[in-house]
Amino acid sequence: MAFSQSFSITTNINPAIVTLTDTSVGSDPNIVSRVVFLYEVDQTLLTGASISWPYSQSSTSLSVLTQDVALNIVVQWLDSIGSVLYQSSKIYAFTGYSEQFYYGLTQNQTSSPNIVNDTRYYGNKSKLRDEIDSAIQAIDVGSDIYSAQNCLIRAIYLITNQALYF
Repeated sequence: MAFSQSFSITTNINPAIVTLTDTSVGSDPNIVSRVVFLYEVDQTLLTGASISWPYSQSSTSLSVLTQDVALNIVVQWLDSIGSVLYQSSKIYAFTGYSEQFYYGLTQNQTSSPNIVNDTRYYGNKSKLRDEIDSAIQAIDVGSDIYSAQNCLIRAIYLITNQALYF
């Protein structure tokens, strides 16, 4: 059976970790390794270099995120001399840090239930939710990594300046 390259992306409860799983079907005896490139919107590598992914491992967990970001993830399947045999890419909006902060706001509402009556607080919480959801929608609906990153920048701003907004 011919080789058809693909991979999936999953996130973890730890927002720093990205897990990639090789979902390719078929085989090619020439494949001996894989490499991963994590490109930011400006085409710079998030990690500064490619990341080796041993072909013997079906999944790899990468602890590379320090904040939410939209990435173009490129996986290459290589032969013994490092030539690219196959390549696949996906764009993804990583929102784990914003989701954790958002959940913290929800937990705070338990100890201060009247805070939801504060229209400024609730309006800003709604803005944060909108930016998180819009980043995901930009990828899922529009395949638009630039809009996703801009949404994440606005979410990060709200979180970084939480004393002003929450």
